[in-house]
Amino acid sequence: MSHHEINTQEEPYHPEKLEIKSYVGVEGFFSVDMRIGIILEVERGKTIRNNMDLLDVWKCHICKEANHLFLVIPKEISHTPNCFKYSSKRLSSFFQKDNYINIDSLNIFGY
Repeated sequence: MSHHEINTQEEPYHPEKLEIKSYVGVEGFFSVDMRIGIILEVERGKTIRNNMDLLDVWKCHICKEANHLFLVIPKEISHTPNCFKYSSKRLSSFFQKDNYINIDSLNIFGY
C-alpha cells in the first residue's frame, strides 16, 4: 500500500512557491454555469395516477439552480402494476433527440 510523505524541508506547497493565478473578476465568475442543484423526490402511491413523476421533472426543469433529479418511486403498487417501468419509459422521452429539456440527469430508483 502506498503512503504519502510530507516534505517538511522543501515545502513544495508553501503559498510563496505557488503560481499566482490571474484575476477573473465578477463577470468571469458569473459567466460560468454552476447549476449544481439536486432535487430528490420520494413518491408513494399516486405516482402515475396523479402524474407526480412528470410534475417532479417539471419542477426541476423550471428551477434555475437545479439540473439533477433523483426520483424514488415504488416498483409496483396495488392500483398500478409495473409503476416503475411505466414511469421510466415515459420520462425517457425527455432525453431523446429533439425533446431535450434543461435537466442534465434523471436518476430513477425503485423500491
